[in-house]
Amino acid sequence: MQVLAIDLLGHLTADQLDRIHERFAPDDAELSTALAHDTVLPEPRARTLADAFGYFWLGELDAAACIALPQVEQILRQLLRSRLPIVSVAKGKTPGTVDPLKD
Repeated sequence: MQVLAIDLLGHLTADQLDRIHERFAPDDAELSTALAHDTVLPEPRARTLADAFGYFWLGELDAAACIALPQVEQILRQLLRSRLPIVSVAKGKTPGTVDPLKD
């Protein structure tokens, strides 16, 4: 069920990105400004995500995914940080760890 849900959400997201491009044809600056959010998506990360969307619209899906996925993960980590312990603090001489996002 989770795989089907992810597949459906992927198709819906692709459809929405196509509609945004067809209707508004935003350039990188417009898209970065629209995506930026002080708490979860600072301007540099918004520009990077805008670049990923640009690659998507060019049909460069591998490049779009390679750029967008780390940004989306960072957004999720920022949103979930207060609810889930994602990063563990170093204890003694052992290094801290970063747990992968889980369901």
